[in-house]
Amino acid sequence: MMKPILLRVTESIAKDIQLLVESLLDDDSFESNALKKGLCVSVDDEPNPVVRVIFNSYIEYLENGRKPKAGEMPSVSELKDWAESKGISADNATLFLVARVIWMNGFSARPILALIEEEVGRLFENDWSDQLFDVIVHEIDKIFK
Repeated sequence: MMKPILLRVTESIAKDIQLLVESLLDDDSFESNALKKGLCVSVDDEPNPVVRVIFNSYIEYLENGRKPKAGEMPSVSELKDWAESKGISADNATLFLVARVIWMNGFSARPILALIEEEVGRLFENDWSDQLFDVIVHEIDKIFK
């Protein structure tokens, strides 16, 4: 089990990561409602601390885009929240037309994982590494006192 102080630092890092991801998803270039609903950030402490960031399957569509006429049309039910957030009528006829346009035209990839990785790297370099170093020094001091 993690030492309480290391667990607190790791949980603080996990919270920072969650806030970072949420702020990136607030960017208008991402259709973020589906991703925000499925976002889960947690800390596993055995045997070593690991921060897990889990997205729902919609991340695959953002990362890879969609080729025209690839696979099946998107489900009308999957588009409802998106349409409402954009002020578009969420009736079945409108959503069917939107789904058909997506299927016909596809859409470009909008990689978000690379942005997250870059920001996490920057935060680790500038903030978290110092916090973790302080915890290690604190634990070493306790051993030798």
